[in-house]
Amino acid sequence: MPIMERRASFVACALVLLVPFIIFVKHHDYSLLSPETWLAGGVVGALGLVLGGLLAVLPSAPRVLIAASSLVLSVDLQMDWIESEGQAALLLVGSAVPLWFVRARLGRGFSFVAAVMIATTIPLAPGDGFLREEVLDTGVPPSRALPPIVHLVLDEHIAADAIPMEFDPNGALAGKIVRTYVDLGFQVYTRAFSRHFTTAPSLSHLVNLSSGEESLEFYSPTTKALRANAYFNEMSKRGYRIDVLQTDYVDFCSSDDGANVERCVTYTLESPKAIEDTALGTLPKARTIAGMYFQRSSLFKEWRKRYKAMARRSRAAGLDLPAWPLRAGRMSTVSSMALLPRLQSELASVQPGTLYFAHLLLPHYPYAFDRSCAMRPSPVEWLTYKDAALRPTRNTSESRAERYALYLEQLECTTSRIGGILQEVLATEALRDAIVIVHGDHGSRINVTTPNQANLHRMHDVDFTDAFATHFAVRMPSAKPGVDTRSIAIDELFSAIVRQAAIPDGSEWIASPDVVITGKGDAKALRRPMAWPADR
Repeated sequence: MPIMERRASFVACALVLLVPFIIFVKHHDYSLLSPETWLAGGVVGALGLVLGGLLAVLPSAPRVLIAASSLVLSVDLQMDWIESEGQAALLLVGSAVPLWFVRARLGRGFSFVAAVMIATTIPLAPGDGFLREEVLDTGVPPSRALPPIVHLVLDEHIAADAIPMEFDPNGALAGKIVRTYVDLGFQVYTRAFSRHFTTAPSLSHLVNLSSGEESLEFYSPTTKALRANAYFNEMSKRGYRIDVLQTDYVDFCSSDDGANVERCVTYTLESPKAIEDTALGTLPKARTIAGMYFQRSSLFKEWRKRYKAMARRSRAAGLDLPAWPLRAGRMSTVSSMALLPRLQSELASVQPGTLYFAHLLLPHYPYAFDRSCAMRPSPVEWLTYKDAALRPTRNTSESRAERYALYLEQLECTTSRIGGILQEVLATEALRDAIVIVHGDHGSRINVTTPNQANLHRMHDVDFTDAFATHFAVRMPSAKPGVDTRSIAIDELFSAIVRQAAIPDGSEWIASPDVVITGKGDAKALRRPMAWPADR
C-alpha cells in the first residue's frame, strides 16, 4: 500500500464520523470552539482512528468492509433511515460493492470527500435544533377589550395535598406552594387531579374541554400534534391573539382542525444546547454531547438495549456489569429551565386580547436541580421517576423515597422560579387584571405500582395520588384568593373557566370523580373513582 494511501486511510474513518458530529453540533447551535465540543469530538475521532488504523493495515476485502461500516455508521448518526440491523446489513453490502472498485484509493477518497464536507459545513449558519420560532397566522388584530390570558402548564406538578407526608412531614413545601399562589391572588385547588397518567391524553382532552377516556382521541402519536384544539378555536372566535411556547413532545400549534395560532415557539427537550451556558464542568458537558450524538444512532440504541438487558440478567446472578459507556443524561428539565428568562420576557409584553400558552417540563424528571435551583453536577446520574433496573416494577419503597426527595427539591425550585416570574409580571399595568391559569398534567408518577388494569387490585390510595393528583391554580375576577379542597378533575375545572368564566361552588355540577385506568392493547379503558389517602 502506498505511504500516502496508508496515511490517508488512518484518518479517513475519523473524518467520516466527524462530518455528522459537526452537523449535529451546528444544528443545535452549540459552539464548535468550546472545550467540551472538542473533547466530545475527540471521542468521536478516537473511534474513527481505531477503524482507520485497521483500514491502514488490513488487506483489500476487510478494508472495504471497514470503510463501508464507517459509512453506514455515519449515515445512521445523521438520518433516520436505518431501523434495524437487517437494514444496516443491506446498506453495508450496498456500500461495499462500489467501494470494492475503488479499493486502491479508499483512504484518499474518503479523506478528501469528508474533509470537503467538514470545510463546507463549518461556515454554515447555526441551526434551529434547540429553538424554532414560526409566525403562523397574523389574522386580525386582537380585541384590546379582552383581558389577557396567561396559561402555564407545569408538567408533572403534583397537587399540594398529594405530597406524601413522610417526605414533607410538617407540610413545609405544600404550604409554600399554596402561599406562593394565594399571595399572588390565586385560588388553589389542592386536591385537583388529572384523569390520565400521561401527558398527551391529559392535555389533549383538557384543551378540547373533554372528560373522555380514549387516549388518542385528540392526539396523533405519529405527528405529535393535536387532532383538535377546541380551546384555541374558541378563544380565536372571541377575538384573542394566541402565542404558544411549547415542547417538541406535544404540538399545540398544528392541530388538524386548524386552530388559529399567530406565533409558535417550539423548543427541543433533548438538546445539548440546554447545558451550554450552565455551571456544569467541561467533562460532564463533553460526555453529554458525545452521549446525545451517539444516541442518534439506531444501531447504538439497539446495542445499548441489549447490553442493559444483559446487565439486568447479570445483576440477578450476582454480577454487576459496568454502566454503558456512551450515556447521556436526559435534558428536558434543563431545557425548560433555560427557557424561563424568555418566558418572563414574553409575559412582560403580553397585551390585552392575547392568550399566552406555555408548556414547560417542570418540575418534571430528570431531577437536575436542588431546592435553590443549583444544578446537580453529573447529568448521567440524574434520576427519573422510576428505577429502570426494577422492570417491570416501577419502584421499591426505597427507590421511591430516593426519587421523591430529589423531585420535591426540584418542585421547590420550580415554585420559587415560577412564583418570582409571576410576581414581577403581574405587577405590570398590562397584566394586573389578567386571567392566569397554572396547572399540571398528572402527578409525580413516582409510583410503586403502575396504574393499569393488570395492577388495579394492587393499587393503594397513594398510588392514585402519585399518579393523578396535580396542581391547579387560577387567578381571575370570579375566583377569590384562597384554598379549595374539593377533589375535582382539571378538565372540569378548566372547562368551567372557559365556558362560564367561573368555577361553581358545591359539587352537584361535577360530572365525574373518576380517573382512567388503561389496559393492554385494545382493551377498553376503565374508570375508577379518584382516591386520596385518609391522612390527607
